Amino acid sequence: MPVGSLIAEELLTSGKIQSADEMLAMGVVDVVVVDGQGEAGVNALINKRARSRNGRSALAAARRRVHRIDYSELMDIVEIWADSALKLNPRDLKLMQRLVSRQWRNGSGEMGPGQAGFNPALFFSLAAAPTDLPGGLVI
Repeated sequence: MPVGSLIAEELLTSGKIQSADEMLAMGVVDVVVVDGQGEAGVNALINKRARSRNGRSALAAARRRVHRIDYSELMDIVEIWADSALKLNPRDLKLMQRLVSRQWRNGSGEMGPGQAGFNPALFFSLAAAPTDLPGGLVI
């Protein structure tokens, strides 16, 4: 189920780092597992949801019909986000780097803050690239 607009706005604007349990309580994530059990947790969730796949598909289709967004509206939204990314000031970049650095603390070995070549503005713009948006985007 999509997160409500008030929760989404609070998450985007507060700058607060949420714990996995807090995100679960807000409905942002569906399941929290212990470190190292992510793949098993995903498989368990897939198997659990497979039993009600037809009903979930029907609900998703109805939600997309009710909350329809056409291509021009989607492009307007992308333009708003792109314009916002181009207006980031040093304080915004510092906050983004702080948030991203906390996400990268898991030791995954992937590029993150403090490593050569890391650029939070590029990270932000790549995360919001229109080519990465799923076809069934519901806003």
